[in-house]
Amino acid sequence: MRDEKLAENYSTQVSDSFEKTDEKCNYEIAFRRWLVREIEEGRTSVSDAVKTYNFHPKNGFETIRRWRLKYGPSMVLALEDMTATER
Repeated sequence: MRDEKLAENYSTQVSDSFEKTDEKCNYEIAFRRWLVREIEEGRTSVSDAVKTYNFHPKNGFETIRRWRLKYGPSMVLALEDMTATER
């Protein structure tokens, strides 16, 4: 019962600027990458992200943990430098 009351205070959409992609509450990859980068670069903590972006407190930490593993610093997001021939 307590968990149901707690869940009523949380929405399934994290932010108006990042829409859900389906009914299973899968969020856009752009939002996931952005949030992981904010956490990895120390601009926010996981706890603050859970509160700020209205993740459910029971599974929000696990969701962010999975996103950090998938989209964290080991993922290369930059292009390689162009060679003189390519320029």
